[in-house]
Amino acid sequence: MALTRKRPGSDIPAASAPTTASRHGMANGGKICQVLDMPTQKRSTGKSSKTGFIVGRTGFAKISAIEGIHLKPAMKDRAAEATSKGLSAEEYRKAIIRAHRKA
Repeated sequence: MALTRKRPGSDIPAASAPTTASRHGMANGGKICQVLDMPTQKRSTGKSSKTGFIVGRTGFAKISAIEGIHLKPAMKDRAAEATSKGLSAEEYRKAIIRAHRKA
């Protein structure tokens, strides 16, 4: 607080030059207040935003059908077998490579 002179015979300080806070229209004396109704910002989950959009098997089949591409029965059987065995994505890729590898 700025040093001010008191009026003679009074406990009220004399008018002083306006403070920086009052010159800038800050009624609370320049103190920052927090509004509790505002939503908090989302925190990063550590995932990259470059992961893109993942299309599932049925969605990919629908898109392919529009383009005139259809799975052969052997491909459908291989996909069903991988699903029933619970293969990971890497194991499923290896099974596809094995099926198309030249003997």
